[in-house]
Amino acid sequence: MQKELHQLCIKTLINDNWQAGMGSSIATGIQAIPDSCQGVLILLCDQWMITQNDLINIYQIWKKNQQKIVANNYFDDKYKKQVSGAPAIFPRSYFDKLSLLKTQGARKIIEQSSQVITINNKSAAFDLDIPSDLDKLRQCAN
Repeated sequence: MQKELHQLCIKTLINDNWQAGMGSSIATGIQAIPDSCQGVLILLCDQWMITQNDLINIYQIWKKNQQKIVANNYFDDKYKKQVSGAPAIFPRSYFDKLSLLKTQGARKIIEQSSQVITINNKSAAFDLDIPSDLDKLRQCAN
């Protein structure tokens, strides 16, 4: 992917411990964030229904509430319940907790915090984890 990204003004990080789980990738990214950064957006690369407007919306809400986590809320078929998760913006005050993640992602941090604003967004529920998810994507594309 670095070849495709070389023209963009971004810093590429390699998580050598990626097989440990999503949390280790989040921790790797958090540890590389400069001190001047006041928040971080965690967006999963397989959430194919998330739009530019979804990201603008979450940012605008966080900009007015910069001490709180802003997360998407949706029904998760895997867990058969409403969940809050990515995309989510975390303020700097959560960076220490995020940098300690290992196997699991950041959902538990969201669940344990009393400082969360949730946005109902059905689009966040669609991701590509298994072959049948790819079939759903193909059906939407036709």
